[in-house]
Amino acid sequence: MADLDRLLPEQKVWIAKAAGGKKGWFKDIGRMEYLAREVIGPQFKDFDVPFKTVVQSIISWAIK
Repeated sequence: MADLDRLLPEQKVWIAKAAGGKKGWFKDIGRMEYLAREVIGPQFKDFDVPFKTVVQSIISWAIK
């Protein structure tokens, strides 16, 4: 995660515009949540080791 104190004011404005709004990328995580629950989760045991390692790394990072 970027340290917001290190961003220039112009960068903060750009990030706010990109992330905001009804269909902003930062707030629209529903599709990925669905994919994780309905596709990846139920089939996780069948995926190859490199993919599982990446997913487990992401989960570990997210719950820190």
